[in-house]
Amino acid sequence: MLNRGTLLVSGSLDVSTAVDPGSMGVFKLTGGSTLDVASALGISSKMSFEAGSELIVDDAGLFGQNVGSSHYAESLLRDFGGSTIDIEDFSAIGLTASYSAATGLLQLTNASEQMATLHFQNSSLGGGAFHFSTDNSGGVLITRV
Repeated sequence: MLNRGTLLVSGSLDVSTAVDPGSMGVFKLTGGSTLDVASALGISSKMSFEAGSELIVDDAGLFGQNVGSSHYAESLLRDFGGSTIDIEDFSAIGLTASYSAATGLLQLTNASEQMATLHFQNSSLGGGAFHFSTDNSGGVLITRV
């Protein structure tokens, strides 16, 4: 989908296939925009958020390599405060979360034994804490305030 450079998302973009695993570019989500990603297995792409933007992850198992492990490799999420991530196929029932400031990894598990991992750029997170809720469609919403 994107090999290098910056793709400015200022509305809605649905990547219904896979982001090119070799992509080294940046998806820059402007305020009020939505990026819907079916699969992102590469380790060099980045996603940058402006307040009010949303990332939708269709399948937690296809968002990175080695999901749920300490060897997780995935897109780097930058400037996340004031935005939302919706992991659509990930139940909020029995949700547990563990965030490591040392690695920037947010690891999620639930009662269905699903695993999801997100990689945040620590220096761009600022203060606040992660918050989790249901998306009312069988998934989980993640915010940071």
